Amino acid sequence: SRDGHIRHANRAFCQAVGFELVDLLDRPRSAVLAEESLPKLDEATKVMKGQAWNGTLVHRRSDGSTFQAACAVVPLTNDHGQVTHYVQMERDITEELRLRGQLIHSERLSAVGQLVSGVAHELNNPLQSILGFTELLIDAEERPELRRDLEQVRSEAIRAGKIVRNLLAFVRRSSSERTIANVNE
Repeated sequence: SRDGHIRHANRAFCQAVGFELVDLLDRPRSAVLAEESLPKLDEATKVMKGQAWNGTLVHRRSDGSTFQAACAVVPLTNDHGQVTHYVQMERDITEELRLRGQLIHSERLSAVGQLVSGVAHELNNPLQSILGFTELLIDAEERPELRRDLEQVRSEAIRAGKIVRNLLAFVRRSSSERTIANVNE
């Protein structure tokens, strides 16, 4: 109604908020809204003839839980152009918001995966150089204390290489297959 009391509600709305129609009739519209939506409701009921309000409202169910709904409010006027009632159409968007959140999370993970993949490839090249040069130095070095140090460097480079491979395996989400190939072919 013009004063914000519920005069009618369809079965779908009653099920969504968890009330029977008789429990909703003549109650203020704010009875099924969460606190954060009350200012929006005031805004929505100030629409004039020929205008409509569109927005999102948070509803409070009979059990105290809440859900978000996309809402459109249209004023009904009499022959003199005075608003007599408001018609409010709503659609529960809880699932859409959940899916949107999942999509955003998935896109973030994808971006992180691309970043990790790029960093891993960039790290792999210098690691292979370190490993190769360390192997050459170990073969040429005769002093045992320097050989130990070089073997430690090689061991850490191999460890870092495993970390890079693990990162790439995580990003690719596929198992790496090794096969024998004839290089000459």
